[in-house]
Amino acid sequence: MIFADAHCDYLSKAALGGELNAPLPRQAISWSNMENSGLTALNMAAFCGEGTPKEMRDNVFKQIECFEKLAPGRGRARSLKNGVAVFLSLEGLDYITCPEDLEDLLEKPVLSAGIMWNRSNALGGGALEEGPLTRAGEGVIKRLEERGILIDLAHACPRTFFDACEIAARPFVSHANAWEIMPHPRNLRAGQIKLLIERGGFLGLTFYPPFAGPGLPEFMRHMDFILELGGENILGIGSDFDGCNEYIAPFNSPADYFRLYEAMLARGYKKEIIEKICYKNFLDYIAPALREE
Repeated sequence: MIFADAHCDYLSKAALGGELNAPLPRQAISWSNMENSGLTALNMAAFCGEGTPKEMRDNVFKQIECFEKLAPGRGRARSLKNGVAVFLSLEGLDYITCPEDLEDLLEKPVLSAGIMWNRSNALGGGALEEGPLTRAGEGVIKRLEERGILIDLAHACPRTFFDACEIAARPFVSHANAWEIMPHPRNLRAGQIKLLIERGGFLGLTFYPPFAGPGLPEFMRHMDFILELGGENILGIGSDFDGCNEYIAPFNSPADYFRLYEAMLARGYKKEIIEKICYKNFLDYIAPALREE
């Protein structure tokens, strides 16, 4: 089986000196961990972090530089030397205050953008701080979509999520789980998941225990729940590898994706559903953005 992963934070490790052939301690993304893993596509986030606006911008552009060195080329679809397709995403536009601030980012091969990271910013409410999408946020979403960039609402609070869905054509959530299974502010409620289904979006499930639960059995309950809502065409993987200090057992790196495949087989999922979750839904979701660039 092959796998596509909608979210990892390897670029944060790369900016600190973590290389694929010489990983930092606990680094999940490496040549050895990708070898024979089945990984075929990986969305890599440039994370703003915390600090002053200048510090956050510098964080993002340092990570973008790491991406471009790692996967040189043209266009949004890049490849590592092992053949894995990689894409550049943005996680947190906390230093952006208006659409005009985006111009230097729009020169980069960005596939998707998460407009906030947990805390509220000039664009809207974060998952941990309730608030509406602002007028600046509306303008930023429209400008990003004009350039074919997908809108990631993973770290938006419910109010901003629903506000943004009024504006964005095809919003998605790169890494979150189901609130009804694990009540956490970063997880999505059933109404949010249903809206993603209606809009032809995507939802990548993460292996982070506070969102997923203590282990694989609980993680599978998230899958069951979303499938019961009718989410077979939006459900996928958004591991958050290298963005967490822990993962549910038995996941530690891409080398463990096959464990999810085995769990779905054991649960009696049909082959077609398994293929959609493992790779097809994410690749189908991003395909129009790759064609339009």
